[in-house]
Amino acid sequence: MISTLCSAQEKGFVATVNKNVVGVGEVFEYNLTLVNQEGELAPLSIENFTVVQGPSYANSMRIINGRMTREESFTYYLKANKKGTYSISPAKARVTTGIILSNTIDMQVVEGETGPNIQGNPDLFTSVSVSKKTVYVGEPIVARFKVYTRFRELVNSELNYPTLEGFYSEQVAVDQNWKNEIINGRSYQFVETKQEVLFPQKAGEIVIDPFQIEATCKNSRFQRGTRMSGTSAPVKITVLPLPSGKPKNFVGTFPDLQLTSKVNKEELSTNEAINLEIKISGKGNLKLLSIPQLDIPSDFETYEPKVRDNISINAAGESGSRTFEFVFIPRSAGEFVIPSTSISYFNTSSKRYETLTIAELKFSVQKGSGDGQLAYTFDSRSEVNLLSQDIRYIKPSSKFKSINTVLHGTPLYFGLMALPLILVGLLIWWKSNQVKAQLDVVGTRQKQAAKVAKRHLGAADALLKKGDTNGFFVEAHRAILSYLGFKLNIDNSELNRPTILNRLDNHISPETKSNLIGILDACEEARFSPSAQANAHRILAEATNLIQQIQKELR
Repeated sequence: MISTLCSAQEKGFVATVNKNVVGVGEVFEYNLTLVNQEGELAPLSIENFTVVQGPSYANSMRIINGRMTREESFTYYLKANKKGTYSISPAKARVTTGIILSNTIDMQVVEGETGPNIQGNPDLFTSVSVSKKTVYVGEPIVARFKVYTRFRELVNSELNYPTLEGFYSEQVAVDQNWKNEIINGRSYQFVETKQEVLFPQKAGEIVIDPFQIEATCKNSRFQRGTRMSGTSAPVKITVLPLPSGKPKNFVGTFPDLQLTSKVNKEELSTNEAINLEIKISGKGNLKLLSIPQLDIPSDFETYEPKVRDNISINAAGESGSRTFEFVFIPRSAGEFVIPSTSISYFNTSSKRYETLTIAELKFSVQKGSGDGQLAYTFDSRSEVNLLSQDIRYIKPSSKFKSINTVLHGTPLYFGLMALPLILVGLLIWWKSNQVKAQLDVVGTRQKQAAKVAKRHLGAADALLKKGDTNGFFVEAHRAILSYLGFKLNIDNSELNRPTILNRLDNHISPETKSNLIGILDACEEARFSPSAQANAHRILAEATNLIQQIQKELR
């Protein structure tokens, strides 16, 4: 019966890898699986990769809807030798029907991601990897911060990031879900906790200090766990100075830039608006681009240009465009020219200064109609609208008062006389309350506690609706700690669990205290344990109720 079922199933020989993009020197998993057939593998013949370990053998059998599938798996660990794009040729296996081939695997080997350099504890450590280690001033680097562990759960984790002195940084959104990785033949769980695009601001050697973690490590929910710490190796970045001969119109360091311009009209009448748009697009820190300097004719009335950004930041760095919108209004007739303008930048690809130029703009302005009593105002679409207002028409129904009417001695007169004194009194009262509030720092923080908690819980709810459970638990944990920090007047430097519980002693009930500890544990476990993230909605409700209960008991 078994042989009949097997023969009815599709047979195959499948090759897979756990990742298609690896760094030089990085070890990855290469798996060969025989489906519904028995066989013997031929020796591997793989170029550009070294077999570090294997093969390890495993077999499995499963029955789904009465159909059985049998698999034999052979796992190898390969190391990438040099940068480039390569293919792992089909493997060979001898089965009862003859020689069969597996599929081809395409691989990309890059620099920078060479795998973590394990420091100290091999079961819990962190890593800081960078896309480049030698760059020019202003050239972007992508830095990734990861936590690796062989434990099932990390509880009460504390992450200490380096200060990144010498860099301007932009943070990138990351997927904070746990994944698996093979390092030196051992299986690890890892999570990318943070990713930043760094722009070095000075030449020389800049050291990124170690990224550290301290956590209680457990292999079972019923274990008490052991407090451990892990760290990464420092990373040295060599920042090269820009070459001499920097142009006057220099705007920065970029891999590539494009400069375009467009104008809405070149022939117009006096008092008509001209819209000029200058767009700079490319990769790099576009937010540092300043407004281009134009030589505008003195007969043109000018307005402050608007800046519009369309910039995205992701794992590839920062890219997009910055657009400058100018509005000019010629007040005299004639032929006018805005001379050509240019910007220069250091191109990190060609390693030289390059200049981009906008051609000169010519305008033919005819004398317009009207008596010159014209005014202009901005709106969000065309920036300038002609109002064309003349002398306001006097309505026949207008009512006038006699010039002989006397205000002196009337109730309105005395009311107006007393008004300044009333206003001064109100101002003194308001100022006195402001001074008292400023002096009562503790009271002010306590009043703000509920608002702070509500803001963080709202952010946590929004993250949960987006499906970002890791972000949810971080924000829920922050909501409780921030609320207690404000309510108990605890500085951020001292805002930790022992200080909070010590301050709350004899002020809240044992049940509330137990609920507080339970929710904090649940949030911390969920951040570093994929199996603990199923109760997010329950945690949100319990955190909200907990803060309301503490608010009542601390009154």
